[in-house]
Amino acid sequence: MAGAFRSYSINDERISNVLNGKGYYHYHPVGSPLYQTGFEIVLPEGVVQNGYLVIDSAKVHSVLYRGDYSNRKTIIFEFDDRLIEEEGFDFLRIEYFDFKKKIIYVCEQQKVFKLWAAGSIVTITILPHEKIDEGEGDPTYCYEANIHKKIN
Repeated sequence: MAGAFRSYSINDERISNVLNGKGYYHYHPVGSPLYQTGFEIVLPEGVVQNGYLVIDSAKVHSVLYRGDYSNRKTIIFEFDDRLIEEEGFDFLRIEYFDFKKKIIYVCEQQKVFKLWAAGSIVTITILPHEKIDEGEGDPTYCYEANIHKKIN
C-alpha cells in the first residue's frame, strides 16, 4: 500500500532522465526581496523511506526541488513574490521514486493549500487514501499541508 500515491513502473531510461533533469524545468527565484521557506514531506507507510523526490508547483509551472529525500527531512529554499501572490496558495505535484524497485509514486491534486509564507516550514502529509473536497467541484486530493514551524 502506498497511501494516496498512485504508483507506476518506470524503466532505466526514465530513471536516467530524472537523475539528469531531462524534461524538468526548474524554478529560479528572481528579483528582490527573496524569502525562505521549508517543506517537510511525511511519507505514507509502505513507501521506501529513502528515495528521490520531485516537487512541482502549479503556480509557477516548474520544479521547486529535485533530489534525494528521506522521510520528514526539511528542504529549505528561496522563493520570490510570484509564489507569495494570492495569499501564498498553490498546489503541487509530488513525484517520489524508488529506483531499486523501479517505481514512481505520484500525488497530484487541484485542492489548494497555503504553502508560501516567509520564514515558515510547511508540513505536507501524504494521506492514507485520496479524499474528496466536497463543495469545491469535488476534486480529490492526496495530501494535506499546514504551516506550523518557523525556520530557525
